[in-house]
Amino acid sequence: ALAWNQSVTRTRWLAVKLTAVGVAAMAVTEGLSLMQAWWAAPLGRAVTHGAPAGVLYQGRFTQLIFASHGITPLGYAAFAFALGVTAGALIRRTVPAMAVTLAIFTALQVALPLWVRPHLDPPVHVVVAVPSPEISPGSSGPAGGNKLTLTALQAPGQPGAWVLSSGPVNATGQAVTTTPAACTGLANKGTPSAFVDCLASQGIREAITYQPASRYWRFQWAETAIYLGLALALAGYCFRRLNRRLS
Repeated sequence: ALAWNQSVTRTRWLAVKLTAVGVAAMAVTEGLSLMQAWWAAPLGRAVTHGAPAGVLYQGRFTQLIFASHGITPLGYAAFAFALGVTAGALIRRTVPAMAVTLAIFTALQVALPLWVRPHLDPPVHVVVAVPSPEISPGSSGPAGGNKLTLTALQAPGQPGAWVLSSGPVNATGQAVTTTPAACTGLANKGTPSAFVDCLASQGIREAITYQPASRYWRFQWAETAIYLGLALALAGYCFRRLNRRLS
């Protein structure tokens, strides 16, 4: 109540508070992000040195790294702050507003990387020969029975690319899920090279869909813009709600 009795208007008071606290939250978040990136850089180099396709490899598109590096923390902080202010204005109870803010922010952090981020730019689709397990540990052969599974951790010739999906296709480009009968025996005998050669002779290749590493900063800017846009929309709603109460 004291805030509404000051010499400045309510709209100006809200604008100053939103700007000052929001910028402070963004600055602190980005500072922590830079500190975390500086601390983790030697660990990342140690993990990836000499084994860029290994299971421990963490590319820049990995969810944890993408969300905690670059400029996206700025967008996250701005949106979280605006969301908290909006929830507080609607609910008017601190604890429930905090719970709603956390729930919505968490849901968006899960949904956007799964359904929005992969399509911020049209992905690249390639069909390549099935790599030999000795050459490319990122691809695996049959996964139980005659089921055929090919899982690529990296796109050929595209270090650091974000692989969205991969799987076997036949000579006509149609997806397949079972191992050709001629190759089943080789798969069960545990002879990877012969098995891969047999797949090639049957026209089986590997289809890979990915986002090139060169798009990293494009994705960073795009996702940050999304969160900043949402933050501005929420701030605008708060101002409209305030003015409606005054009228």
